[in-house]
Amino acid sequence: MAKRRKAPAAANGTAGYRAALLALQIELVKLQRAIISDHRKILVILEGRDAAGKDGTIKSIVQHLSPRETRAVALGKPTERDASSWYFQRWVRHLPAGQEMVIFNRSWYNRAGVERVMAFCSEEECEAFLEMVPTFEHMLERSGISLFKYYLDISKEEQKKRLKERRKDPLKQWKISPIDEVAVKHWKAYSKARNTMFARTHTPLTPWHVVRADDKHAAHLNVIRHLLSRLDYDGKDKRLAVPDPQIVFAYDELYLENGSSSACRSSLASPSRNSTPRPARRVLAACAPFRSSLLPAPGFTSSSRRRRSPSPPVSSSSAPGSMATTSSIWPTAGRRAAQMLS
Repeated sequence: MAKRRKAPAAANGTAGYRAALLALQIELVKLQRAIISDHRKILVILEGRDAAGKDGTIKSIVQHLSPRETRAVALGKPTERDASSWYFQRWVRHLPAGQEMVIFNRSWYNRAGVERVMAFCSEEECEAFLEMVPTFEHMLERSGISLFKYYLDISKEEQKKRLKERRKDPLKQWKISPIDEVAVKHWKAYSKARNTMFARTHTPLTPWHVVRADDKHAAHLNVIRHLLSRLDYDGKDKRLAVPDPQIVFAYDELYLENGSSSACRSSLASPSRNSTPRPARRVLAACAPFRSSLLPAPGFTSSSRRRRSPSPPVSSSSAPGSMATTSSIWPTAGRRAAQMLS
């Protein structure tokens, strides 16, 4: 009996992914050359559900970059000293200096996610964090750090599948933790915490971008494409820096719904009052007075955002997106939105 041939689609898919990834990694090398020559400071935050693919995404970014100017930071459990310090202090020491790109595999947003869900912090501590973080991040931007925040989201079924595979894979045993064991059990609690985090910490200066990560390869490629699209550098191949808007997209209030935020993406194609989740309609009403100054206009895409390049920080307190404009208004709107969801 003749041997059955392998399905060409799968083979071509793997080969196509590797070729596309290689082309994007060459662009990343060009970008790093510009980061070094221009003394830029780049900070990328990767958040997401357990088993969403943060490790693989980081590996695809840093694989061919200089380790001297590229760092991936994944902090462990806080020590007693960390617990008694200013909450942001343990991350501040890892912020990028000139010529560096730093990627946080989880970050200070632990407080709004796992710490809140697992009761590792009090509600008062979480509230204080949500109040402070927009101002803190605006300070980073004004100091010359370019901050990019991505949230990798997967479906409940995909999370169950990946966690099951993780327990069986002898090479991934280091990834297993007690928190993984209850991740699916607390799915709704994590969804609610994520929604509140988005509502309180998404600002024009430091926006959130959601990544549909059920397809790991598509997530890897499109996070890189999106990052490249937001930064200028010599020799840039603009044809490669075009992310799929169905994979990576700016957070919108319509995602304030329990469950997977990526599942709500299809509702944006033809939004109507009937297609808008009831909690989201209440949030939209609560945030209406602030929408025009704080949120992207309808139809806004990442390609229309001004490309970031080295520039002096804005000093005028009345400039759009400045700390004085956003930090005093957005927390109020965010608190009101979070109350609507509870």
